[in-house]
Amino acid sequence: MNNNNKSKDRREEIEFRALVSKGHALLDREIIETFLSGAHDGVEASIIAERLMDRFKGIGRISSLEIDDLKTIEGVTDSTVTAILCLKEALKRVPREELKKGPVIGGNLEKLVEYLKACIGHLEHVFKLTRKELRSVL
Repeated sequence: MNNNNKSKDRREEIEFRALVSKGHALLDREIIETFLSGAHDGVEASIIAERLMDRFKGIGRISSLEIDDLKTIEGVTDSTVTAILCLKEALKRVPREELKKGPVIGGNLEKLVEYLKACIGHLEHVFKLTRKELRSVL
């Protein structure tokens, strides 16, 4: 079986599981792979996603990396970085959009907390602070 067939079979497998489970059955690596498939062929996207997950261990960590950190992974190109930056921005915008739907007091407090946790998680990585250190700064 050539790489094109493997790539097509892999993509179809991920699509099937995503649709049947509404995305819940996908591994983090497969989610990253799907995003990267817009920038790389299927086999290459799979390899790069696996390398990223092996080194950084999660979508949150991968999405919070600096460009230079991403480019330390073999195969990561500007197109790869762009796909990850888009993922990062999407992850930040969802809670922010939820907050815009109504007042914080009385209904959106949980959404505000979720948004702030995401922001704090990003700050921890950017400044390489522990939660305890971050609390002392804030």
